[in-house]
Formats: sequence, structure tokens, C-alpha cells
Amino acid sequence: MRHAEQPVWNVISLKEHFDALRAADQRALQIKETADEKALNLSAEVQRYKDAKANELREQIEAERGRYLTVESYQQGHRELEKTVGALSETVTALVTERAAAIRDLGHRITLGLGTATIVISLIVAWANGVFG
Repeated sequence: MRHAEQPVWNVISLKEHFDALRAADQRALQIKETADEKALNLSAEVQRYKDAKANELREQIEAERGRYLTVESYQQGHRELEKTVGALSETVTALVTERAAAIRDLGHRITLGLGTATIVISLIVAWANGVFG
């Protein structure tokens, strides 16, 4: 029995073989270049998306920045509010003290007036009853 026959290489068949290999290499190179180009395009698209999202976030942060107080502005406002409340408290205390004194004075006057009226009425009643003669 004879073994399977080995292909016989001659110059023409070897040239055809190398041409086929070269064509396959060129096709593989074209596929690789196409894949590289698609990968670059996809990478650029992903970067544009990331940049757009980063810009949206930056705009949101800048828009929100004006909505919140800083610690310094809060403390300054708080100090001003304390001064205002302190001044109002002093004013109210002074008014209450003044009014209380006025009410006490009025109370004394009323008491004095009622006492005087009581004496005058008592004298009139006594005179009417002939106590004085």
C-alpha cells in the first residue's frame, strides 16, 4: 500500500500558495484597520458622551451653588440677626419698664383720688346730717 500522496510543489503552485497567503494577509490587515477605525470612532463617541455628562453635572453644580448659603454668609446673617433681636429686646424692655412705671403712677393717682373723693363725700354726708352744726 502506498501512503497518501504528498502534494508536489512546483514553482507555479508555490507562487499561487504565496499569493493566496499574501491576499489573506492583506484581507486580515484590512479587517484589522477597519476594526481599529471602528474602535477609535467608538472611543471618540464614548468620550463625547462622558464630556457631555460632565458638562451637565458642572452646570447643575453651578446652578445649585447660588441656592445654598456658605458658612460665612450664614454666620454674618446670624450676627446681624442677633444685633437686631438684641436691639428690639432692649427697646421692648425699656417700653415695658416705662409703661409699668406709668401704670404704677396712675394706680397711685387713682388711689389718691378715691381717697380724696371718699373724704369729700364723708364730709358732705356729715354736713347733711347736721354733724357740723
